[in-house]
Formats: sequence, C-alpha cells, structure tokens
Amino acid sequence: ILMLHMMLSPALLGQMYRLMFDDFAGSIPAMLEILATTLDAPGIAVNPLDIQWVFTSLCLIEILQWMPFVILLAYTAYIATPKDQIEAAQVAGASRWDIFKDIEFPHLTPTLMVLLLIRFIDGFRIFDHVWVLTQGGQGNSATSVSIYLYKAFFRSEAPGVAIAGGIVLVGVVLVLMTLGLQLQQRSKAQ
Repeated sequence: ILMLHMMLSPALLGQMYRLMFDDFAGSIPAMLEILATTLDAPGIAVNPLDIQWVFTSLCLIEILQWMPFVILLAYTAYIATPKDQIEAAQVAGASRWDIFKDIEFPHLTPTLMVLLLIRFIDGFRIFDHVWVLTQGGQGNSATSVSIYLYKAFFRSEAPGVAIAGGIVLVGVVLVLMTLGLQLQQRSKAQ
C-alpha cells in the first residue's frame, strides 16, 4: 500500500490531494478544524493550499509519493551489505557505530548518491500535481521551474525565454550531476 502513491499518475495524485485539501469537502481541513477545536488552537485550522502553507503541503505530497521508492532502494542496498565483513568486525570487537560508519555506510553511499541524483532531477521536472493543485499558486507561491517555463512558453508567449530557461536548466543539472559523480569517484578512491 505504501507503493501506491509512487505508481499513480502525478496528475491523478494531484487531483486526489486537491479533493483532500478542498475547503468545503476535504478531509484534511476538516481534521485540522477538529484538531484546532480540541486543542483550542485556532491557528491550526488552515487551508493547506493557502499562500503560507502551499510550499509545505507540496513538499509533503512529494515526500509521500517518493519516499517508499527511496526506502525500498536504500533497504535493498543495506541488506546487500556483505555479512562476512560485519561478522569479522564484530569478532574484532567493533561497536555498532563503528560497523555502521566503516562498513555499512560506505556500502550504502553509491546507492544513496544515485537516489539523491534521481530525486534532484525529479525535483526540477515537478509539474503535474503542482499544476493540478495550484496552477502556480497565489502570487506564484508554488511556481516550480517547469511551471515557470510552461507559463513563459504557452501563457506569456515568450518562447525565447522558455527555451533559454530550459537550456540553462539542463546546463545546471549537468554541472551538478558531474560534480556529484566526481564526489562519488573520490569517495570510491579513498
């Protein structure tokens, strides 16, 4: 059931959260209202898509959607840690922290770097559920890079700005990917 978010279309996921965040019939504002009444804290009863909460809400949606994928791959790398090295360290009297620091974490590092790279690239291409939920938000409070480029190309009729922005975005991603791969190569060499 945890993987369901990951397997849904981002637009469908956005529509689902739009219904959950609805002021009139949404479950989340209703739960926040009940919580505010119970705790006598009226500041809790907010609409998650208001300008001051929209970024937090979108981050939580993104985390809920992709955290099972990250956990699954990280756990797979963790259980693939060579047991003979761990047993040898235990026989040598290493503490649990030393085993994690010297054996398990270095074994997890390549997988964590790949996951970081995948999530970083996904962060730049985020569009569907943000657009379905907010269309950029009030005062562009939820405008991601991809939404900005979309608006520049299709709404503002400034295709040159959108194309230039897309090229700059690809350049930034390539530079950051190269730096990440170089850091990984250095850590492997040590």
